[in-house]
Amino acid sequence: MESVADLVESERLRKLALPSNLRLGAEIAERGGVEIDAFGPLRVSARVAGGVARRVELVSSDRGLGWKCTCTKRPELFCKHLVAVALVTWQRAPARHG
Repeated sequence: MESVADLVESERLRKLALPSNLRLGAEIAERGGVEIDAFGPLRVSARVAGGVARRVELVSSDRGLGWKCTCTKRPELFCKHLVAVALVTWQRAPARHG
């Protein structure tokens, strides 16, 4: 099973999120708005600061990447908060082989 970090590498991330959410998520990550609560190869949970703090979870499963964010009730949406956590996850992950 692939790690969460591998599932959010840049090419895959561009396919998951709208360009506006990619830009806004990068801004959040760059300003240090992500606080990781749990960081493992198959699950990452975090809080994203902003006007209202959001809870985010990224999970690797047999079906691929799963996610949740408290900003929306639309489960298919890969929002700016998820992008921010995905970027921090990729940066913090151990070096990958290949």
